[in-house]
Amino acid sequence: MIVCHSSILPPSTGAKDSKSSEATALQLLTLHVSMQLLSPDSQTQVAAVDIVADLKEIVNERFEKNRRSKQAERNVPDHPHWVEVRFA
Repeated sequence: MIVCHSSILPPSTGAKDSKSSEATALQLLTLHVSMQLLSPDSQTQVAAVDIVADLKEIVNERFEKNRRSKQAERNVPDHPHWVEVRFA
């Protein structure tokens, strides 16, 4: 039996902790729903597939937006610069 107490986790102290907590919560939710894919009940499996697809969209919207804004701040292109390679 696994018991989780909220007193074990330190309180959130800022935006960075909030994002980390959100990422952890989404990971746990995805894991829980993914485990439902192994259920013998076909209705549960179908519902789990739909929920996993929804979670994927949520994660992409939430975290890809942050990654793009950080790349724009650093002026980093989405792809590496092409380098011409010549064989002698």
